[in-house]
Amino acid sequence: MEFQPLSPKHLAFSKNLSAADRQKLPFRKPVFPEVDNARLVEQSQLYGLAKEKLPTWWERADLIFPDRVALEQCSSELVARWKCRLIEPEIEHLIDVCAGLGVDSFFLGTNARKLTAFESDPNRARFLHHNLERLRPEGVVLKPEPFEVSSLEHINFNEEHVLVYADPDRRSAEGQRLSSWKDTRPSVQELHSFLRIRPSVLLVKLSPMDDPDEILEALPGADSVWIVSVSNEVKEVLIRWDFRKENVLPVFRVVDINKKGQYAEIEIPQEQVDSPAIGSPSPNQYLLDPWAGIRKGKSAMLLASAEKWTLLSKEARLFASLEEPLDFPGRVFQVESVFDSLAEFSRQFKSKGLHVVSRNFPQSADDMRKKYKWGESGDQFLFCFENSSGRKSIVLTHRLENRNSPDFRKQI
Repeated sequence: MEFQPLSPKHLAFSKNLSAADRQKLPFRKPVFPEVDNARLVEQSQLYGLAKEKLPTWWERADLIFPDRVALEQCSSELVARWKCRLIEPEIEHLIDVCAGLGVDSFFLGTNARKLTAFESDPNRARFLHHNLERLRPEGVVLKPEPFEVSSLEHINFNEEHVLVYADPDRRSAEGQRLSSWKDTRPSVQELHSFLRIRPSVLLVKLSPMDDPDEILEALPGADSVWIVSVSNEVKEVLIRWDFRKENVLPVFRVVDINKKGQYAEIEIPQEQVDSPAIGSPSPNQYLLDPWAGIRKGKSAMLLASAEKWTLLSKEARLFASLEEPLDFPGRVFQVESVFDSLAEFSRQFKSKGLHVVSRNFPQSADDMRKKYKWGESGDQFLFCFENSSGRKSIVLTHRLENRNSPDFRKQI
């Protein structure tokens, strides 16, 4: 979408269009002589996407969104607000090397005296300029150009407390999706090499598909890693290098944010002393399903070892306990029955309301629901998984109430 200024009255009109209005409007006479109806419809669709993801920006009705891809790729307001706590009070200057829509630039830079934002796409940069003028009219320097590490050479890091934030572009110049963090633009490796010999902080947002251990091995000196999920869906991995101090081992934390703006955070042990005991599901024991962020990488096994959970399946990241855990970081279920096969379960189970969880199992949850005509309702959950030896488990459970909002949740 080419940048075209829209007044608050244009945006308010677009924001409040219904789906039916959006279908009809392109074929009607112009609502405003100076703006094409198709432009209003396009902005209305983008406001619809922003309503849940960026609610305070949606409320304003004076901001313009450039395109669907920018909205889909940006951080949600929930995550961006939570990330503010990673910026220490002494940081004076936030430099966002690939600002995009500017969500992280704005929220992370709330307490910084100065914000510098780079955006390589000229058209998106015009949208960003329009929005930042309204969101933060002072203390902003917008660079409508590709970021180069040489752009940091003029900064006196000994006198100015600087944090460089990077959410690298996951697409090539030709628009193809990049599979490795090493190929993203700008280069995290180049940023790391430049900043590691200067008293600075580097905070990098990575894809949930990236392996933090691989990155930490290639780029040493990190002090913290966060795996962040919203409503139990992993959204991003954040790694921070604080080059102002020496760091021996980074601290891994897993964070889950709910839609009420509350979050819970748990620190993952750095070493596994003993392997978790291996067991099989049995009636009346508690089945433990950790947050999706904990199930990523080695975190689940490290935590299971520390908390003495019994391992049901390493591949499925499912655990068990004879006692109900307090403030468990995930969902807690109580086992009702265990079956040898889906066929046996389907013969005995007469209700049509059931939630299905498939982990490391030949059939997907959707396939099983369709085959057996189970609707998603009630508090019973069927867990289908395989362990390391290939043994299948079909476990009927019921979820215990109020176990997914631990007492340690805090308000953002």
